[in-house]
Amino acid sequence: MYDADPLVFFQTVERALQLNETAKSEWPKFLPAHLTPNDNKVLSSLSLAENMDYETGKRAVLSYFKLDSHAYLKAFWTTRRSQDENYKMFKNRLREILLYFVEAKEMDTFETLADAVLQEQFLNKLPADVKQFSYLNSQEMRTNAVNMQI
Repeated sequence: MYDADPLVFFQTVERALQLNETAKSEWPKFLPAHLTPNDNKVLSSLSLAENMDYETGKRAVLSYFKLDSHAYLKAFWTTRRSQDENYKMFKNRLREILLYFVEAKEMDTFETLADAVLQEQFLNKLPADVKQFSYLNSQEMRTNAVNMQI
């Protein structure tokens, strides 16, 4: 995974494995060969049973890079069109980032997507002094704040 976005890397590897009709139970065997030595340190810190589960290894590597849903959401809101891309290319890049956010947040239904959009809108509408209040810094507390009836 040299100089690549880790989520793009995983999507590319997964697509290649699917195109080659590789059984999902075999995927963990291919992962170490495609990672850098530093990335492989993440896998070596896992137990053998955890290494046999592709999704566990994938989550561990993504966690190592601190790429969570917040990172992708921030990228989605702050990304700007570069001079060498047209508007269609820019829209496609924004779509990819949004899909990375959805995947990182493990949203699999419209309801979970709607809840995430509602949560972000709610937090954006809070007064600045409430946003600065320390309990909003953790994800669990953010979720609890959205669920409160103010």
